Amino acid sequence: MGNELTLSVGFGQLIPSKRPSRVDDPDPEWWLGTYYGTWRIMKGDEILCGSFDAARDRAWLVQRIGSIAPGAFQSLTQASPFDLRLDLSNGIAIDFMWTTSEVEDLFMVFGPNDLYLTFGPQSGWRRENRFAQR
Repeated sequence: MGNELTLSVGFGQLIPSKRPSRVDDPDPEWWLGTYYGTWRIMKGDEILCGSFDAARDRAWLVQRIGSIAPGAFQSLTQASPFDLRLDLSNGIAIDFMWTTSEVEDLFMVFGPNDLYLTFGPQSGWRRENRFAQR
């Protein structure tokens, strides 16, 4: 977790980072997340925590996320034209919700072989050049 609107989840094996500043810090094979989207972590009908909890108590939010048992990737679905849902094998779901008109890409997926996908309501799903300047 970075700022209150940043949330990322890693899956798969740890691999050497291609980022020069993190050569000694491996990355997960798959990385999914948002820099700008509103998000919430659910278990059934219960909201365990969400992006705006950071405004109230960032330390609590960091601890809360750390206390949630990790699960394996199960599915990623587009719940509406504006929202995505990541389902994990342990019944945890993470909703990524579009709440601004100012950011083009809500969600990013980094994967093997330099895979880089972005999603935004106006643009839909796109494959990007992972190392291009934006």
